[in-house]
Amino acid sequence: MDPVFLLAKTTQIYPNQIAIDEGDEKITYVDFFNFCYQLSVCIRSTNTPQAKVLLYLDSSTTAYAAMFGTLMANRFYSPINVKASLKHKKIIIKSLYPEIIITSTEYLPEVNTLIKNLCANILIINGLDYKRSVKDNKGINKIISEFCQEERYNNLEIHQLAYIIYTSGSTGTPKGVMISREALSHYIIWATETFKLKSDDRWPQYSNISFDLSVLDIFTVLCSGATLIPIYSKQNKILLGEFIKRNNITILNVVPSVIDMLIKSRQLSTLNFKKIRIINFCGEPLYRYQIEAIFSVNQQIIIQNTYGPTECTVSCTMVQLNNNNYKKYCMETVALGNPINGMEIQLSNKDEGEIIINGIQVAEGYWNQKELTTLNFSESNTGFQKKTYRTGDYAIKKNGNIYFSGRKDDQIKSNGYRVELNSINNQISTITNSKVFTLYHKYNLHSFIENPSFKKSDFTLIKSQIKSTLNYYEQPCKIYIVNIIPRNQNDKIDKSSMIQLIELHHENPNFMIII
Repeated sequence: MDPVFLLAKTTQIYPNQIAIDEGDEKITYVDFFNFCYQLSVCIRSTNTPQAKVLLYLDSSTTAYAAMFGTLMANRFYSPINVKASLKHKKIIIKSLYPEIIITSTEYLPEVNTLIKNLCANILIINGLDYKRSVKDNKGINKIISEFCQEERYNNLEIHQLAYIIYTSGSTGTPKGVMISREALSHYIIWATETFKLKSDDRWPQYSNISFDLSVLDIFTVLCSGATLIPIYSKQNKILLGEFIKRNNITILNVVPSVIDMLIKSRQLSTLNFKKIRIINFCGEPLYRYQIEAIFSVNQQIIIQNTYGPTECTVSCTMVQLNNNNYKKYCMETVALGNPINGMEIQLSNKDEGEIIINGIQVAEGYWNQKELTTLNFSESNTGFQKKTYRTGDYAIKKNGNIYFSGRKDDQIKSNGYRVELNSINNQISTITNSKVFTLYHKYNLHSFIENPSFKKSDFTLIKSQIKSTLNYYEQPCKIYIVNIIPRNQNDKIDKSSMIQLIELHHENPNFMIII
C-alpha cells in the first residue's frame, strides 16, 4: 500500500484529528491532506514530468506536506539540511540538479545564491497563508476518496523513486541514496503494524528531515492517525525531557546518544517520562547503561532497538526489550535484532564478518554514481532472491543474536549522521596545513593536529574556519595541538594514547588545547 493511499485512508477515518501540532499552529488531517493536494497541483503545473523536487525547508507542516504532495504528483523529493554548510549544500544541489525547489521566504535569498546558473522552478510556500487558502477547496472529500482507490497506484513503476537522501561518502562527497516507493511502502506498512499507534499517541519529530530517521517519524504517524510534533527549536532539543512532559509525548524515536544528553542535562526523570510507552532507537550502537537509565525512571517502557543503513530504507531489524528481558540481549552493545518481514541479513563469514542485507527495502543505488552503485549493490549470489547491499558494518553472532562490532573503514555515526573521519581529517588539514587525526570517543569527535609551531593567536581564525567549513555534526568537540601524533612501536597511530589524553583533559573547557 502506497504512503499516499495510507494517508488518504487515515484522513477518511480521522478527518478532524490533529495531524500536526506546532504549538500555536495545529492542522487537522483533512486540512493537511488538502494542503498536500494543493502542493501536488502546484508541482504538476510546472510541466516538469519526473521532476526532482528539492525541499529547502525546516521540519514543519510545510515540509511534510511537500513530501506527500511530491508523491501525489508522482515525483520524488530530496530534503536538504538548511543548517548544513554552504559547501555541503552546493555539492548536493549540483549533484541533484533539481527542476523544482520548495522553500519559504526565509530561505529564498540563500536559495537564489545557491542556484546560480541553474534553471529551476521555485515554489515559495509560507505555511500559515497556504493552510488558510486550502480551506476554500469544498471538494476535498471527493479528492480523498479518489486517492483511496487502490487501482490509482497500479501504474506506478516498481522502481519509481520516492526520495533521495544524501549521506557522506568516503571522500567527503555526499552520496544520494535512491529509495523507491515500493521500498518506502514496505517499510511504512511494517512500521504502522509494529507501533500500532492510536489517535491519542503523540510523537515528536526530532531528527532533521535530511536524516532518514525522520522518515519513520513522519510517515508512520501521518499514516496512522496519531499526532506529529516537530521539534525545530534548539532549546527544546536541549531540554528534551521538559518538551516531552509539556507535550504529553507517548512515542520517542531517536539515536541512542540522545539518552546521554538527557542524563547529563538531568532531563531523564520519572516526571518527564511517565507517559512514554515506546522508545525506538536507530542510527548508533545502543548500550546497556542507556537501557537501564530509561528503566530507572519508567519500568513500563518498551524499548525497540533497530538497525539499518540509509541504503536499506531507515531500518531492517528490530528487537523489543522490556525491563524483564533486556539483559539477555546485552553484550558490549545491545543486539541488533531479527530482520523484519521481507528482509534478510547474513554475515560474510557465517558467525562474524560484514553485514550483508537483502530484500525489498534495499535502495536502487546512488544517484549518478554508477561505479559506486556497482561496487556496493549487486544481484545476490548468496541464495537471496533480490538485490543485496554490502553495508561495511561488521558484526558477530552469539547465542543467535547479532551484535555490531565496528566499521569496515573509519566511518562512524555522529548525532545520527554518517561521518567519515578521513573527510574531517582532510578538511581540517587543509585549514591548518598540518597532519590531522580524528577519533570518536564517547559520542564525541576529537581531532589531534600535529603542529609544533602552532600559536595561540591562530586559535580564533582556525576555530572560525572549522565552524564555517564543516557541518555541525562533523565538528570536533575539542582540538588537541601536539608536537607529534602518538604512535606505537610499529609506527601506527596509537589510539589508546590519544584516548588517555582525551580523558586527562576531559574537564578542560577550552575548545583548543596545546599539549
